[in-house]
Amino acid sequence: ISFHSGACLNCGERLKKEELTETEIERLKSSILEIVLKGEDTYQNTNPQELDFFLKMLSKQGEFDVVIDGLNVALTRIPGIPPIKPIGLSSVNLLETVLYFHKQGKRILVIHRPSIKTYPHYAQILELSHLHILDKLTQDDPYFILAALHSGNSCLCVTSDLLRQHLVRLVNFNPELGKLFNRWQVAHQVYVTGFEKVKSSYSGKPGLIFPPKYTVSANKTGCHWHVPLLTTPTNTPGRNPVQERTVYHGYIATWACVGPEVRDQRGESSAREVDSTQILDSLGKKKKKTMVRKKETKFKVKNVFD
Repeated sequence: ISFHSGACLNCGERLKKEELTETEIERLKSSILEIVLKGEDTYQNTNPQELDFFLKMLSKQGEFDVVIDGLNVALTRIPGIPPIKPIGLSSVNLLETVLYFHKQGKRILVIHRPSIKTYPHYAQILELSHLHILDKLTQDDPYFILAALHSGNSCLCVTSDLLRQHLVRLVNFNPELGKLFNRWQVAHQVYVTGFEKVKSSYSGKPGLIFPPKYTVSANKTGCHWHVPLLTTPTNTPGRNPVQERTVYHGYIATWACVGPEVRDQRGESSAREVDSTQILDSLGKKKKKTMVRKKETKFKVKNVFD
C-alpha cells in the first residue's frame, strides 16, 4: 500500500479514507471530557475554572489545522543531549515545529505550561500560533486531544506521547470507545522523530511521521480485499526508534491484497500464492492451510509493503 496515496501496489485500487462522523467525534469529545479529564474527581487532573476558560477559548477561536503538544515537542530526546535538555534547545525545537506548519499556512494551537515564558523564542512562537498556557499541575494530554477533536477530521495532533493511559481508561469504561479513540489516533497523530543537525546543534527542521491517509482495517475496494497484517515492533536497522513505537508504523508494515489475479501488460501474474494461515492469524481466526478461493475463481494474495 502506498503510504502517501493509499493506492494498492498490486491491484491499483485506492483504500478508503479514514474519517469519523460528526456523531462519532462528538461522542469521543464528550467521553474525553467526562471520563478522562473530569473523571470521579475533576481536581485530580485540572480545576473547573481552568477547564471552563479552555472550553470558552475553543468556542471563541473556532477550528485549528494543527494542535501541538508544546511540552512534549520541546522535550523531544536528542542524541548526545543530557536527560535535562537545555532550555535554549527546547525553545528552538518548538519554534521550528511551529514554523514548519506556519509556512504551510496552517492555523496552529500550541498548548504548554508557564515555563514557555522563559523560552528565548517565546515571542516568536506567540506571534506564529495561538498559545494556550495551562497550570503546572494540570494534565495537558486531555486538553490537546479535546482541542484536536473540536477542530474536526482535518486537524492534526502533534505529539510523540502514545496516550496509552487514556486509551486504557476509555476501554475499561466501554471497549467501543477505546476502538473509536484508536481510530482517531491512527488517523490524526503526528509523531516527532527528532530535529536536523545544524552545525553542531540539533536545532533544524523537525523530523515528522504523518498518519496514513487511509483506513487501517480490513476493507474491500473494487474486487479486492485489503487486510493489514499485525507485526511485532523490532529494532529494525535504519528505522527511527519513535517509528517503532507508533500506533501504525510499529505494528502494521505489511498488507495482504486478496482478490482476482492481477496480470501485468505482458499477461504475467504479479502475485504469489501464500498460505492463508498468515492472514487468518492476523484476524484472530483458527489456522487453516487452504488457499483463498471463491466459487470457481482462483484468488491469489500478494504482500504489499509500504
